[in-house]
Amino acid sequence: MRDDKLTEQNYGFDDPYWTTPFEHVAAQLLHSGAHVLEIGCGVGRMVNRALKRNASQVVAVEPRSKITERMLESFPLCNSASKDGRLIVIQGTWPDAYSDRFLSTFDIVLAQSSLHFLPKAERTLAYAAIRRSLRNSGVFALAMRSVDSSWLARGEAELQDSADNRYLCPDGEVRSFFYVETLLQELSEAGFSVAPTDCTPRLIHAYAVRDEWSVWYEIIARPRSDG
Repeated sequence: MRDDKLTEQNYGFDDPYWTTPFEHVAAQLLHSGAHVLEIGCGVGRMVNRALKRNASQVVAVEPRSKITERMLESFPLCNSASKDGRLIVIQGTWPDAYSDRFLSTFDIVLAQSSLHFLPKAERTLAYAAIRRSLRNSGVFALAMRSVDSSWLARGEAELQDSADNRYLCPDGEVRSFFYVETLLQELSEAGFSVAPTDCTPRLIHAYAVRDEWSVWYEIIARPRSDG
């Protein structure tokens, strides 16, 4: 979701009091002193978790100004951290928000329901920028929607690009839907490795739209030494 007009729609992701299963998984990666980047922070649930776990700094990238305003209203810790410099909020999209000042900066990069808005060429740039931003010991945790989507099953998404499985969805957004082989190949090309135990499909109810069942891939990727 890349437009403020969507902020008030019925998305579970925009509820500050809702938690996805992926967020519980990703939270285990957070630790005191970590430098964290979240791409598509939304209302800031993971930003708040990272700050609660005493992250040294959190950089949050989000295109929608209204939803980041809600983050600062919903989470007092995010509000105070934005004032003391522990939280930097960048209104924009990734990889446009990348800067060389982020080179080898982050211990953890998080991207939940955000990078599938990008077509393949932009995803290639996005993954490359994430790899540059991560320390060699860092981790990249992402959750992406698979081709097992109820929108596709019900015929409610209009095919835009068959080569990249891109569809115009009922909410007006264009998304890519993924086969796991495609995801892993794109990550490998960007210099990441993924252990078999770090790639998990999950059947989810109300993950993005509250009445929807869909399958998502949850992946923990790590930089390859030859990446």
